[in-house]
Amino acid sequence: MSLVVRYLVVALLAGLAFASRAQGMTVDGRLDELEWQTAESFAEFRVMEPLTGAVPEHRSTMRVLARPEGLYLAMETSVPRELRVRGRSPRDAKPLPADPFVFIVDFEGEGRSAYEFTVTISGSVRDGVVLNQTQISYDWDAFWLHGVHETDAGWSAEVMIPWWVAPSGQAGEGPRTIGVYGAVYMKARSRRFAFPAIEALNPTFVQGFQRVTVPRYSGQALDFYPYAAADRDLLGSRTRARAGIDVFWKPNGSNQLTATLNPDFGQVESDDLVVNFSATETFFGDKRPFFTEGQQFFDLGFGKAGRLVNTRRIGAAPDAGEAGTSDVRAAAKYTGQSGALEYGLFAALEDDTVESLGREFLATRLRRSTDEFALGWLGTWVDRPTLGRDAQVNAIDLDWYPRDAVALQARAIRSELEGRGIDAVGYGATVALRYQPGGSFSQKVEMTWLDDDFNVNDLGYQERANVREITAETTLFRRSYPDGHWLSASQWVFEGEAFRNQTGERLPGRFEVRRGLSLRNGDFLTFSAWREFSGIDDRITRGNGDLQLDSGGGASVHWKPAESGPWRFDVEGNIRQESLGGSAWNLSVAPKWVPTDALNLAFKVEVDDNDGWLIWTGGSEVGTFRRREYSAALEGNWFPASRHELRLKFQWVGLDAEGRNAYSVAGGAQPQRLAVPPADFSLAQFGLQLRYRYEIAPLSDLYLVYGRGGEFFEQGSRRRGAGGLWSDALDRTTADQVFLKLRYRF
Repeated sequence: MSLVVRYLVVALLAGLAFASRAQGMTVDGRLDELEWQTAESFAEFRVMEPLTGAVPEHRSTMRVLARPEGLYLAMETSVPRELRVRGRSPRDAKPLPADPFVFIVDFEGEGRSAYEFTVTISGSVRDGVVLNQTQISYDWDAFWLHGVHETDAGWSAEVMIPWWVAPSGQAGEGPRTIGVYGAVYMKARSRRFAFPAIEALNPTFVQGFQRVTVPRYSGQALDFYPYAAADRDLLGSRTRARAGIDVFWKPNGSNQLTATLNPDFGQVESDDLVVNFSATETFFGDKRPFFTEGQQFFDLGFGKAGRLVNTRRIGAAPDAGEAGTSDVRAAAKYTGQSGALEYGLFAALEDDTVESLGREFLATRLRRSTDEFALGWLGTWVDRPTLGRDAQVNAIDLDWYPRDAVALQARAIRSELEGRGIDAVGYGATVALRYQPGGSFSQKVEMTWLDDDFNVNDLGYQERANVREITAETTLFRRSYPDGHWLSASQWVFEGEAFRNQTGERLPGRFEVRRGLSLRNGDFLTFSAWREFSGIDDRITRGNGDLQLDSGGGASVHWKPAESGPWRFDVEGNIRQESLGGSAWNLSVAPKWVPTDALNLAFKVEVDDNDGWLIWTGGSEVGTFRRREYSAALEGNWFPASRHELRLKFQWVGLDAEGRNAYSVAGGAQPQRLAVPPADFSLAQFGLQLRYRYEIAPLSDLYLVYGRGGEFFEQGSRRRGAGGLWSDALDRTTADQVFLKLRYRF
């Protein structure tokens, strides 16, 4: 333990000794350096939300300046003080509580992928990766500098992004071309101004960026990210210490290598509490630094939610024993480019536990791209020695952009499992077409075909196999209304889903109509109604029989006022009809209090009342319950001084379930009612995290975290109600620990 403490002290003193600043220019948001006078300037912003294309009433300008140390971007707007919305937030917060400037850069200049760098008027930041033109992942964190400045006439921000932060395309001599996009969001009026004038949902969004020619500067970098961490389990009176290092090497703009030894997966970020009784696994994103850096090249999706590489599988619970996680011994990732060909390799190795051997993971990626299409291959391999099985997946992917606002994506996938008593080969394919020109009409159509043996879950994520699915979404827009009208924009959305399994049985389908209204004062109102059609549920009993479901439906309303002032709200409610009888209602209220720029508290309270809740109860039996579910969440953020951040996150969920009717499907899909109702049960969970963070420098942080959790489950006839569920969860503590971590970039 003493060695770890000494390491923490030495690294902290080293961090405090070095200042993080750009060479030659101060990144403070003032734009007063002479260099800015030589920058390219773009003032042709247009109103894109609502999508009128009009010249905004408040002038905005974006500037682009390339220097040897990095790319400088600046934005300034004349939005007056009374219309500015403020509020600090942690990195990558969604949504941001303050007015932001959004910069998105295509460093390769080829219209395939891009990187977002957002800074708010209160100095908070968010960064992410834009994939497949419109999909944004905020798991990625990068090193970049930012500054903000305010006057009565307006406010401005500038950022400096080192050239080594993102892939820069093919290496070579002479100038290079990049793509840039900038947006200003005025939350008090729910208005967005952007340049170029591209709708954010356009399927060729990144291809439409403004092209800028800049000198070709070196993108070389060699960074080391050592860390030391220690945690104290207050329940078990155990202390654990560990240390490791991440290495980032970029010899040029076309090649990048990252490696890690004994990476830390400590409790800095906590997952949301989820109570899931369905047959579909809950998907969680990844915030671990090594697995987010450069991961976008391997992030190949299929269908609505499927992924071929889900990095949360690495370091998850071992294949045997009671441990909740596995230690990762080492991992490495390499990506490169030669001409139009991109290639990459990713590998990870877990440590053994007392009862389980560590797993091995490998992914290989190739992709060839042009202006109109990208054709690629992804192969993965997983060795699970404790289970005595290997899993292989091979996929071909095509992204084709035949014209502006039109995108076609196709995937063909083969999975193979081999091992003890297993020899299964599965196939799958998906095709998606998107058309959104920015006018009064848009269309999305997606088809998915997965056979019964399709399985990518050893390294990837899939909701189910054995399905033939078609989904379609049609949107009709009205982009503007006459001056003085209470609406500024509106839309109709028609969405339908139809499913069958591979044996031809019809699965429950769905059709939904939504009406979205953008009010002149900046509020949003959404009304929806849906119909769920009868069909076979072939997964609810986990392979013990099919269940015939009747039709159902429901309606909902969502009101989100414009964000301004110290109090902000979000209210949503719905009513619905259950498939085996019974009805339900749900109400959620989410107020947010922002008394100062440095302090904010967000609350959410939700109640769900259902007298026909249907779940699997074991074997070939299902049951309906009278369910009352309550949940509450509190997130507080306090920024007492520059670089200091204190965050509180608390979640609680409680559920009372009173058994109504029990059914069996052992004799066929039509449910046969049983004489004895299912047993009542109650459950509750809570999670608390109090986190202090000191930012030594960008991507160099000191964390002190206290975490506590509890849960209980009990069968019986006594109903507890919200108060009893609250006290039962808090009285049954299952986790109580303190965690200290230091990570510093050299």
